[in-house]
Amino acid sequence: MNRKIFNLILTFMLALLSALPACMTAAAAEKPVIALGSAKGQLGDTVDISVTMSGNPGFVSANLYVNYDTDVLSLKSVKDGGLLDGVTHSDNFETSPYGLCWVNDLAPENFKVNGVLATLTFEIKKMPASGKSEITLDQDILNYDIESVVFELSKGVIEVVAPSQDSSSSLQSQINSAQTQSGGAEASDSSSNDKGSSSAQISGDSDEAEDGASSSESKGDKTEDSSDLSSADKNAVNSASGSNSSSSSDGNGLVWIIVIAAFVLLLGAALLVVWLKKRRSR
Repeated sequence: MNRKIFNLILTFMLALLSALPACMTAAAAEKPVIALGSAKGQLGDTVDISVTMSGNPGFVSANLYVNYDTDVLSLKSVKDGGLLDGVTHSDNFETSPYGLCWVNDLAPENFKVNGVLATLTFEIKKMPASGKSEITLDQDILNYDIESVVFELSKGVIEVVAPSQDSSSSLQSQINSAQTQSGGAEASDSSSNDKGSSSAQISGDSDEAEDGASSSESKGDKTEDSSDLSSADKNAVNSASGSNSSSSSDGNGLVWIIVIAAFVLLLGAALLVVWLKKRRSR
């Protein structure tokens, strides 16, 4: 009887050890994700938002529904990524949600491709209250066995920035003011020397206006570049934080699997020692 119990414990331990690598591989597998890109622009600009898939476990048909604020954004065009067959995207660009659709019910097996599924082009037609407009997704995806496949969906953001000050308009205003002053000087003084002096003054004022405008434009460019760099840094930090969080979660799962396996092994070893002591005592 004791020998049978020992054999059962040993069989269980061997089965656990053989299944451990598979569990570790499954825990480390990439999560299925469909992510929307982000963009930045001013009123009247058109921006591109990509729809990217990664960690695809396999499917044959997919419906993605793009939700966006029609008061702020206008969908202008959709370009398919060419990864999947059966493209039947909606022709209606006026309403939200917009439907992206790939129907392959007769496919002999699941598609496991990854990459850019489609690119959406939006026009910014209104400034949102918060300065940003979010785009989200809903999903309805089936695999070859007509089972639902669930992806993690990541939203996109379009940031609407205010237009910079028009330096050329400021320069033209200064030149017009200088010309007006020149006309007054010419009317009050008929001397040719005074006319020459006024012309020189106009030229000097114009140069100063041009220099001031150039300096203002340069400062504006530097400020905009600094803002772009700051935004890029923030995006990089957010991306790194998300990656670290995902890695930490996967690592915790592996640790628990290893701890449980070690516990079972120790338990089996303890039972084996007890059994051997009993046998020797007999």
